[in-house]
Amino acid sequence: MKDKRFDCVQMKWDIQKRLLREMKGLSPDEEDDFTRKKILSNPVLSKIWLRADKSSQRNVICDK
Repeated sequence: MKDKRFDCVQMKWDIQKRLLREMKGLSPDEEDDFTRKKILSNPVLSKIWLRADKSSQRNVICDK
């Protein structure tokens, strides 16, 4: 069996645990703001987020 030095599942659990601690006590709106700020502060994720946001805005159907 291969010597495994990196456990991505454990890393995911650790990150999720840390984020849950950081968001403890926040309202749903505050959680949304927290998440949005985390995403927008990441150079890779922010590009994806902003592109997806623009795309979803173009697909909105307005009722008149």
